[in-house]
Amino acid sequence: MTSRLHKLAARLREERGFTMVVVMGVLLVATAFSVAALAAADNDDPQSRRDQDSKRAYAAAEAGIANYVFHLENDPTFWTQCSTPVTTPPLPTPTGLNPAWIGTGPDTRTSWRNVPGSTAQWAVELLPANGAAQCDKTNPDATMIDLSTGTFSIRSTGRASSAANAAKRSIVATFRRRSFLDYVWFTDYEDMDPAISGDTLAACQRYFRDVRIGCAEIQFRGGDGISGPFHTNDQFLVCNSPAFGRQNQVPPDKIESSDPNLYRVAGGCSDSPTFYGTRSPNAPLLSLPPSNGSLASVASGIYKPTGQTDIILNGNQVCIRPHLTPVNTNPSSCTAAQWHTFPPNGVIFVQNGTCGVAYNLTSPYTVPNGCGEAWVSGNYAGNLTIGADKDVVIDGDITATGTNLLGLIANNYIRIYHPVTNVSGSGTGATCTNATGTMTNVNVQAAILSLNHSFLVDYYMCGAQLGTLHIKGAIAQKFRGPVGQSGGSPSGYTKDYQYDDQLGYREPPSFLDPVQTSWKILRYTEQLPPR
Repeated sequence: MTSRLHKLAARLREERGFTMVVVMGVLLVATAFSVAALAAADNDDPQSRRDQDSKRAYAAAEAGIANYVFHLENDPTFWTQCSTPVTTPPLPTPTGLNPAWIGTGPDTRTSWRNVPGSTAQWAVELLPANGAAQCDKTNPDATMIDLSTGTFSIRSTGRASSAANAAKRSIVATFRRRSFLDYVWFTDYEDMDPAISGDTLAACQRYFRDVRIGCAEIQFRGGDGISGPFHTNDQFLVCNSPAFGRQNQVPPDKIESSDPNLYRVAGGCSDSPTFYGTRSPNAPLLSLPPSNGSLASVASGIYKPTGQTDIILNGNQVCIRPHLTPVNTNPSSCTAAQWHTFPPNGVIFVQNGTCGVAYNLTSPYTVPNGCGEAWVSGNYAGNLTIGADKDVVIDGDITATGTNLLGLIANNYIRIYHPVTNVSGSGTGATCTNATGTMTNVNVQAAILSLNHSFLVDYYMCGAQLGTLHIKGAIAQKFRGPVGQSGGSPSGYTKDYQYDDQLGYREPPSFLDPVQTSWKILRYTEQLPPR
């Protein structure tokens, strides 16, 4: 019995066969892992392809944005042509442009463009604004431009191929210009033009922060209203209580200076200006184009007269004739032969003949007939830009019909006509009496640009006060120009400058150099899910 029990215990302690069980178990687990690994690797292939296709689709969407920017840089009005553009001068056919697709139902984007060397494609949609269904080529402002921000948007969708299940990515790009037409008031320097003040150019053609000493300064005074966005590359001077910006404007007007200190207070004045907008010191510098030579090259024929020229506007007609003295701005004073329709390209340019004289503060109306001066007045019912080699002289009210825009560009000065008599003294200390033809409470609707000098009032420093100078549009000038003088014997005008918000997204014909006014991408975001 005992030996039988010993034999049973010995058999139970034996390990023969156990190793085989362990080995089989390990092989089973290893096989399971191998199968899983192979399955995972097999699944990685389509995942990797999807990732690659997604990247190709995004690159294609970027190509669509880049193509649109290319056309926009060559023609800043390209956006007005919606999805059926005609470019001048001709550019490669901009296919790939489509009206906006609502994202449901059949895809209405019928125009896709291939990315060179790839099966990937892109399509650009023009996204309408202000509740419009589509961008309308006959009314692009209201249907394409967001009137509250001055921006427009496009959506570019890229797809890896034309297959129905191809990977897609969509990018929305929002465009906005940045130029001096974004502001009702723009100056490079806030001191007076040395050519008027008699100060040294080298000392005064510099910003206040760069130590400008001994230069005539002009101030915004109580009663002045600058109703709109404001920018100067300099620091501006205030006295008492001028107002800047518009109340309850959305978004708020920006009151900008490129100086670390937005403004300073003139001696003997209180520091009580009103700012309705957002104060923005240290704003980026903004530059003016050096000349209007490109504008001169656009004008031709009867629309490019030489010497002092009257330009009287009447609806969509313009009288162009040699300047008359005494001044006569009545349309009936023009002969039938002097009346013309607006130029097809919207540009009139008055060029110099024999001139050779600079502006004379106390004798501005005794220049040779050959000087390229445009004397402008009247009402306009079309878009127009008037340029001059020398000066533009405003000798009557200038008003608009509807939403039309007028640009006034002078290489030298934009001036308000102010005839006087009994001139005594010289320079800024002269005295005088207002003469027949003096304008009070003047109204001007225009974008005003003095490239190398100033916007000013002739004989601003003398004569009785002239009421208010109402400007609706924009004023841009190299040096700050005076329109009146305060103190013991006030003269000239009080300012009422109102911004025309259209100038945030439109400009008069050929008003700006395309390089200066290229639309910039304000925002660049991916839309999820893609369209």
